Amino acid sequence: MIDIYLLEQLLAVYDRSLHSLNIGSCTPGPLMPLLPKATAIYSDQIISSAVDSEENLMKSLENAEYGMIILPHPVDSDDFLC
Repeated sequence: MIDIYLLEQLLAVYDRSLHSLNIGSCTPGPLMPLLPKATAIYSDQIISSAVDSEENLMKSLENAEYGMIILPHPVDSDDFLC
């Protein structure tokens, strides 16, 4: 049996990914040059950003709340491109 709630959540994440790009960073500095470039490249999408701890950024990336995150070190994971 299909879990309807899970299916609705996945569809909402997918729909959001078509219309917006959420970028997270552990410090605000890297966002300053990145946001204008992202806005120019993805002009048809809503670009949002946030600054948070590395732990919260990784959890949010795993939950598809962010399309990309900026950390001060590479991430050793087969699930993400770094």
